[in-house]
Amino acid sequence: MVAASAACAHRGGPSVHDVVKVPRTLTRDETARVLRAARMAIAGKHGRLISPADEAAGRPGTEFATGPDGRLQFLRSSGGIQAGIVSGDGTTATWTREVVTMTHLTGRAARACDGAPRAGQLVVVYWRDGGGWIATARSHVYPGSPTPLDDFLAGEIHIEQSDLQTIGARATRMFAATWTPPAAEAPAGTAPGPEYQSDDDGRTWTKARPTAAARLTQLLWIDTESLLPVRWAVMFAADPEHHVPTRPHTILSVQYDEARDLRPPSGVSPPDCVP
Repeated sequence: MVAASAACAHRGGPSVHDVVKVPRTLTRDETARVLRAARMAIAGKHGRLISPADEAAGRPGTEFATGPDGRLQFLRSSGGIQAGIVSGDGTTATWTREVVTMTHLTGRAARACDGAPRAGQLVVVYWRDGGGWIATARSHVYPGSPTPLDDFLAGEIHIEQSDLQTIGARATRMFAATWTPPAAEAPAGTAPGPEYQSDDDGRTWTKARPTAAARLTQLLWIDTESLLPVRWAVMFAADPEHHVPTRPHTILSVQYDEARDLRPPSGVSPPDCVP
């Protein structure tokens, strides 16, 4: 009888669509319900993550695909690299090479090639620069910044804030959580991330001192009607002691397309361990 009463009370409680719209900060249980609903809504979806720079340049952004569990499964990006030479007589020759990167988040626990466990999941990155595909393995998609959407879709992070916000004419619920970078340092040559800083608008980057490293917060906005994620961002949190104001690190809008079959390229064997 008690179990039946509890089930009836649950069925008679507010729906997720009601919960996501309440004009107050959500409780921990309410937050978990909304994020579970978002994972269900985005499961099996295909779309693009588009930055303001992509929009300004007319680029399509980064393709993504989620698995049946609502977790991020594939990321695909492409772009051209211009190169050229100048001969001794002053003539020049230039060309453009297309670089394609396909990232597969396997969902399997990462391990080193000596058998030792690694933090994170096995991530296989396929890279093609005009020739054949090359496959490498790592334990994080980006060593110096969080993976778009994925921490929220995993449902394993501590949400510190959940406010109602409007994006254009769209009502959304914004969730915020502190992001802590992995303990291991990013390999040389990787893209700048939260542990790096630039004093010349991104032309050069230097590794920040531990005492000066900014705290980063990642944010996710969910449409209150469809429950689909519509924006994801990483922000530098304000740090008055080190004169760091709140400012954006990465902002990506989420656009959905017709489902397209993203899969690893054929003809190349993926590694099953991290060097």
